[in-house]
Amino acid sequence: MTTQITRVESDLGQPLLKRAERGRVMQLTSFGERVADAAREALGGKGPTARGEAPTQLRDG
Repeated sequence: MTTQITRVESDLGQPLLKRAERGRVMQLTSFGERVADAAREALGGKGPTARGEAPTQLRDG
């Protein structure tokens, strides 16, 4: 998954995640949040925020 995210970041020209040490919580960059919002909108509003979950934190590891 890391390779895929890195590839998308390369394609878009900006990082999507603020990297953290292994096992630590990662957060979306402001650009990553905008990309996630656009993806949710494209999917008809379905996604973590539709269920009230925090979309900006991801656990690595």
